[in-house]
Amino acid sequence: MPDIYMNRWTRRIAILCVTTFISAASLASSLPDFPFVTVQGTASKELPPDRADLSFTIETFDEKAETADRILADTTVAVLNVLSTLSIPDSAITAYEISKYTKRERGDNYQDLAILGYEMSRNFTVELDNIDNYAPLFEALIKMQNVADVGSNFSVSNADEITLSLISAAAANAKAKTQTMAAGLDVKLGKVFAFNDSGSFDNFFASFGVEQRYRVEAFEMSVSGSRQRSTTVFIPQTIELSKTVNVIYRIEP
Repeated sequence: MPDIYMNRWTRRIAILCVTTFISAASLASSLPDFPFVTVQGTASKELPPDRADLSFTIETFDEKAETADRILADTTVAVLNVLSTLSIPDSAITAYEISKYTKRERGDNYQDLAILGYEMSRNFTVELDNIDNYAPLFEALIKMQNVADVGSNFSVSNADEITLSLISAAAANAKAKTQTMAAGLDVKLGKVFAFNDSGSFDNFFASFGVEQRYRVEAFEMSVSGSRQRSTTVFIPQTIELSKTVNVIYRIEP
């Protein structure tokens, strides 16, 4: 092989080696260079929900696009009338863009197939600050023609305030667990080196730059129990707000 090609390959190998060395050095430098312990603290609280978000879709289909659009408009007016009856303000309603799809017969060549009709849809979200409006609105929506995919999400109005208190409680839980482990292992616990509230312990060091991918979970809500408001509507009796914090403590020699 000529020298010019040998030089090119030599340079490529050298660059690759240098790049690999730098990457490895950067990864290693992100790890603490002293004895340490990692701990996860959690805190949770169950509360009755006082607000809810309802999402749904208005879907129409007809051989003529004009007719499908008219049905969509008529259904939208009917939904808005229900919301007005419940005194839900326009500011609590979010309507997204209309989607239009062409329905064709099935076959090998899509472009040569006859058009069966046109499908139109529009997604909506309604924020309910008054939980008492949930049951009548839900019942009205599921009974309406051309309304589909009705979904609910329950929460509390002071979620931010509660989350802050849960962070403090989760941090205290992490500290207590660390002190217990240190006493059991007869080691001296040092100061906190780092902490986060990502809620992810499986990929703990990712939050400190050891890995490039990471996951963030501000807080989790789960439904526990339910209470029946009608024959078709169930509202959770309580929802659980939880918070997780991760902490790295130094271990003193």
